[in-house]
Amino acid sequence: MFTLVGLMEFFYSEAPEGMRSLATSFSFLTISIGYFLSSAFVKAIDAMTGRMADNGQGWLYGTNFNANHVDRFYWFLAVLSCVNFGVYVLCARWYKYRRDGHDGGGGVVGSEEVEKSKGEKQENGGRQQALVKGEEGSDQ
Repeated sequence: MFTLVGLMEFFYSEAPEGMRSLATSFSFLTISIGYFLSSAFVKAIDAMTGRMADNGQGWLYGTNFNANHVDRFYWFLAVLSCVNFGVYVLCARWYKYRRDGHDGGGGVVGSEEVEKSKGEKQENGGRQQALVKGEEGSDQ
């Protein structure tokens, strides 16, 4: 849930113009899939560890935390999170951001783009002043 803002910003800034709303809806889709997989994952771990245990009870069987092995389950989640972080780092190094001159907030990035943007604004401002004064011919 803490990464939702960053995820939505990533989808919005990296998606093509016509698909931004669809891309931001993917952030909610990934959360819903995560909730579903979480509940399926807990059931699968309980079933697998129940088959391996002598008494037939898995790590998460029942409500007695003193008899259960919830600590093993959380250690397993910690290892799984480290593997997930490793995959994230590999994907992040592989990924190349769009180079369209805009950052995620709608601003222009880079000195060349800033100078180009300033030049276009000055040119458009001068043309507008000339049109107001009537110095240029009418565009018909």
